[in-house]
Amino acid sequence: MKLVEWMKKNRWQTQEMAKELGVTKGYLSQVRLARKLPSPLFARAIVMFTNGEVTLSDLGIEKK
Repeated sequence: MKLVEWMKKNRWQTQEMAKELGVTKGYLSQVRLARKLPSPLFARAIVMFTNGEVTLSDLGIEKK
């Protein structure tokens, strides 16, 4: 599931989620809209935060 879809489904605002994850609203917004790839560490944090509903593949990260 795309991060933007997950956030809508679970009613998370960008600013609130960014605060929970310890990143800026702007950075999360860029990742959410797939304009920027997240760092591997942040991608894993998103996967954990979403209980695996958003995967590394959804974020554009290839597993190695």
